[in-house]
Amino acid sequence: MVVTVHSARKNRDGTTDSALTGTNLRLILQNMGVINVVMCGIFTDQCVSSTVRSLADESFNVVVVEDCCAAGTEELHKKELEIINMIYCDVVSSKELIDMMALSWGQPPNISLGKL
Repeated sequence: MVVTVHSARKNRDGTTDSALTGTNLRLILQNMGVINVVMCGIFTDQCVSSTVRSLADESFNVVVVEDCCAAGTEELHKKELEIINMIYCDVVSSKELIDMMALSWGQPPNISLGKL
């Protein structure tokens, strides 16, 4: 199961960095029984970081996929990942995420992201 931020933000002008601010995303995730959230997106030092912090504040387990995020510069990207790693989330590569989910590269994913 994949829940996108877009589905929670349908009727909202995006003026904040966190996907949880002013949306029902937290409620959607909690009602679905989601406890683990995998994050990717842009900008690492803005929207990704703010959403990760908000999710952690709401007691979700958050994993950020470092090679599926980007910032204005590589330096900003790496510095923000260094800041949020192990405090608000676990930062992993896409390969590490696949290994965590016990999938091999040759198998199509057949999992619910909410049930890692």
